[in-house]
Amino acid sequence: MHVPGMVGRIGDFGPDDFDHAGAGLDEAAREEQRLAEGVHAVAGAHLLVFTIDGEGIPPITLVGPGAGGAATASAVVADIADVARDIRAKPFGRPVDRLRDTKKAPMERHEGGYYIRLMARDLPGTVAKIATRLAKEKISLESVVQRHAEGVDATDAAKKASPVPVILITYATSEDAIHRALEAVQRDKVISGRPQVIRIEKN
Repeated sequence: MHVPGMVGRIGDFGPDDFDHAGAGLDEAAREEQRLAEGVHAVAGAHLLVFTIDGEGIPPITLVGPGAGGAATASAVVADIADVARDIRAKPFGRPVDRLRDTKKAPMERHEGGYYIRLMARDLPGTVAKIATRLAKEKISLESVVQRHAEGVDATDAAKKASPVPVILITYATSEDAIHRALEAVQRDKVISGRPQVIRIEKN
């Protein structure tokens, strides 16, 4: 479940967790534990605790029995009984031929920040060329880090134009723009190997 502007936290409490679960928890997590202890005293079941944190509203905590024990056993027995009696339920509550095909949004439309690692040639102007290609795709950089490997003389590496790792963190942009910019960087022959790209997912 995803609610804009909200963050969900899930706690999983069993009967043996309550003596020590409070150590190192923040106040919201301790409240989850206290609620779980109260319900567990009544239900005696394995519990799931889900807390929704949102802007402008107090935390909302939902508590209920989790999988396992009699609840799961009864569901399994009911499924076996249905199969034995030849009872078939329609998938998603309706016949398959009435289901509509859905189109998955292309990954290129994904928007967010990106971590990019390049092996760049250690020459004057290399980082400038990379930044120019990113700027043409309207990609803003949050940070740029270039480090020589430990024990490598920076002056000697520059003379040989040895590849050095360059780490880029971008602000929010589209994946399609990232691909176009990096393809242009590769054509400029200022990097060796393929760029490594990781999406940065934020709540």
